[in-house]
Amino acid sequence: MKRVWILGWDGADPGLIARWVDAGHLPHLRSLTAAGGYLGPLEGVTPPVTFPAWTTCVTGVNPGRHGIPDFTFIPPGTRILRFLTGADRLVPAAWDYLSDGGARCAVLGVPATWPATPLNGVMISGFDSPLGGAVARSHVYPETLLDRARAWRYADADEHFTDRPGWHHRFARHLARRLEDKCRVALDILEDEPWDFFMCVLGEADAASHHCWMFMDPASPRFQPDETLSTVILRMYRQLDVFLGQVMKRADDETLIMVVSDHGFTGAGIHQASLNRFLESHGWLRRRAHPAARLKQALLRGTPARWRSALARWFPGKVMGLEALARFGGIDWRHTRAWSEELAYFPSVRLNVAGCDPGGLIPSASRRDATLELCSLLETWEPVKRAIPQWEVYDGPAADRAPDILIEPAEINGYPWVFGRWHGGDATRILDPSAFAGGREQGFNGVHRNPAFLAMNARCRRATPRLTDITPTILDALGHAVPDLEGSSLLSAVGQDPDTPRGLFPATRDTRRFLTPEEETELEERLRRMGYLE
Repeated sequence: MKRVWILGWDGADPGLIARWVDAGHLPHLRSLTAAGGYLGPLEGVTPPVTFPAWTTCVTGVNPGRHGIPDFTFIPPGTRILRFLTGADRLVPAAWDYLSDGGARCAVLGVPATWPATPLNGVMISGFDSPLGGAVARSHVYPETLLDRARAWRYADADEHFTDRPGWHHRFARHLARRLEDKCRVALDILEDEPWDFFMCVLGEADAASHHCWMFMDPASPRFQPDETLSTVILRMYRQLDVFLGQVMKRADDETLIMVVSDHGFTGAGIHQASLNRFLESHGWLRRRAHPAARLKQALLRGTPARWRSALARWFPGKVMGLEALARFGGIDWRHTRAWSEELAYFPSVRLNVAGCDPGGLIPSASRRDATLELCSLLETWEPVKRAIPQWEVYDGPAADRAPDILIEPAEINGYPWVFGRWHGGDATRILDPSAFAGGREQGFNGVHRNPAFLAMNARCRRATPRLTDITPTILDALGHAVPDLEGSSLLSAVGQDPDTPRGLFPATRDTRRFLTPEEETELEERLRRMGYLE
């Protein structure tokens, strides 16, 4: 192969795609794989979260090695939050290897790539960009790309207050326009030259699935009939398929084209659980009175989005502090051994460990035993299918950025429990129908799940392709030496057994660029508007 072009369909679900390909809704995807290519599931990361998944895709290693386990992490010895960006990635991405070898690369919209970094080509960073909804100089490389990239838009719609009349209809129209604008920018760049490596990630299918699953799925316990909204997700996929067709017209027989997603999707259930309420009821956590969470919700509800963004710029320290207090302020650390950030998209538990956390109670030498003890307890609780120790999922120098225990939700009638945050009352509850749309600490009505999705116009020589295999495949296809990564090339029948750990860690980077407080608060506001933060 002379070229590798990758289209990232964030959140594209292999089950939906198989159904819609069979129904004739995605003709270009069918055409891509018709001559013996692959179309099917792709093993993702645990849990299926955007930042770690895409970073695993472009590095070939797990989050414990590449350093991006989530949107945020808690620096050791603190009770503060810091946002993770591409500057925190510890290993090279595929385009770093290729650029060093002289290949021409175009990288557009890949999550966790802000700030845009130098490469042998061009870059528009992903939605982790902290400067509002518009592209600025730090989003692009080189800076001369800025004028052409201005139509590329990020989270420019408030996705928090989905209960307002007509919101979903307005949002669906907005997504279609935004996707059209981004595809236009991508095609403009694609036509500049025959790129050796081209990668473009588009997030509109993910956004549509989060908010409109309840209108598409009659079996969902949250189902609400709406003839127009029932086809929003399909319309996003069809728009992406049209873009694929336009890309295929510009390719030749020596171009490997891959369509990749970071995770799949399913509908959310109506049964909700609070991890901290459970931990409190079993003596692992104690609360103290603190108004931060209620104050934050009051401010979010009563402050227009444009004002919230301005407040984040003017008072970054206070905004970041309020978020930390909302998550941590109501916990009495003197009597707490374990706690949860209670993030709906990433249910997990952290231990309060002496020598690692301020006022930690669990001796460091007992951390493993305490983890196993708590995992066993959590798995007796109906909302939890599996409580997974961190070390079963991550290994590497950044594994301690992740929580100690990851939660796989149980399901009721095929729909997963959702996790939320509330004070007082039982540790479980059933959502009121007024909350089915999601938002305001109720999570989304469509939620991430594994597996992810892969389609390619070449034979896949692995029975079970994995997200870690994408970067080795890119490098192999372009004749670049494949470094010691966890994945293997999908084009080769010879490779590492998936259950056998790879030896040495990839080399870490020497330099990082950390966000300023103002940039962190702008990034927080973006993620909140998208609904990832409460």
